[in-house]
Amino acid sequence: MKIACFINGKEDLRHTKYITFFNGETFVFNISDIFYLESYYRKTSLMIKEGSLRINARLNDEEVKLPKDWFVRINRHNIVNMHHINSLKGDEVEMSNGEVLYISYGRKKEFEKCYRDFLKLNCILV
Repeated sequence: MKIACFINGKEDLRHTKYITFFNGETFVFNISDIFYLESYYRKTSLMIKEGSLRINARLNDEEVKLPKDWFVRINRHNIVNMHHINSLKGDEVEMSNGEVLYISYGRKKEFEKCYRDFLKLNCILV
């Protein structure tokens, strides 16, 4: 579930909340605190500043909760928050927490387009 925050009529994603459930408990995070999501065996791990949280959810289900102008899928197992990308080298994405993830060949063009649009939208690329 996503709870949106609006400032002056525009959605402010920095304060948008991401809500998930695990073992009967509710966890609430700022969308901006999520580095990336990783999925194996129909369980998803949220990589956040405080560590990671494993939830019983499919990555496809979590993907629809995330804002598309911040998050992009780079392979069948990972969705990254473009705000937390430190560097790109070929098909490697280094995240701000030091993890290196790989872009699949089939998703590379879509990733490059999304990342270029993200950089332009956030005035990082002119």
